[in-house]
Amino acid sequence: MRLFALQESRILGEAVATQLGIILDTHEERRFDDGEHKTRPLVSVHGEDVYIIQSLGGDQTVSANDKLCKLLFFAAACRENGAAQVSTIVPYLAYARKDRQTKARDPVTLKYVAQLFEAMGVARVVTVDVHNVAAFQNAFRCATINLTSFDLFYPHIEWLVEGGPVTILSPDAGGIKRAQLIRESFERVRGTPVGLAMMEKRRSEDVVTSDLFAGDVEGRCVIIVDDLIATGTTILHAAAISFFVASSFKPS
Repeated sequence: MRLFALQESRILGEAVATQLGIILDTHEERRFDDGEHKTRPLVSVHGEDVYIIQSLGGDQTVSANDKLCKLLFFAAACRENGAAQVSTIVPYLAYARKDRQTKARDPVTLKYVAQLFEAMGVARVVTVDVHNVAAFQNAFRCATINLTSFDLFYPHIEWLVEGGPVTILSPDAGGIKRAQLIRESFERVRGTPVGLAMMEKRRSEDVVTSDLFAGDVEGRCVIIVDDLIATGTTILHAAAISFFVASSFKPS
């Protein structure tokens, strides 16, 4: 087995390697003056099962596009040099949010990204709490694994609520299944009932509005569960709506 972590995910890679009791395999990354880059393994991968760690969240220093290209090219290089199988570990999968057409002539970007992974010979894609599990599994023809981090949050939620009543809130209709799963598993951990609430969300030109709120939040600690946060406007809006509903005021 060979385990690599590309530069932007080096800290995570080292943590994974420590848990496995191994060290990361070495590789080279070069960036050229015109913005192109080259990445290659510095150890033999011939006949090996190769695992590559690279999260694809963009920031001001490295875009999601650069991270994606680097991962794809490195995976292809491993296959080109005889790797028996290449698996990519992608905690945040870029473009997963665009998994269907919601407007005329919309792209289905998740499907296109899946085709790129497959074209590079990737055998398996592992991600964490992907935006839409069903869409993720259907987009890829190679093996897919979606890991969940739900259990990691329960002790902290319990500490926050101090034993009081809890409601899990989904800030949009598309996330209701996620909220239901968290509610059910938290109830099993807690041994007491956990409430469920949902807010309808509409977004137009980055302005978030809602006309529908369902669920009991009065006198409860409300835990808002969402999978992607870019500007935070949805979370802020859901928190404000919850407060108004719990206080018996209707938002304007």
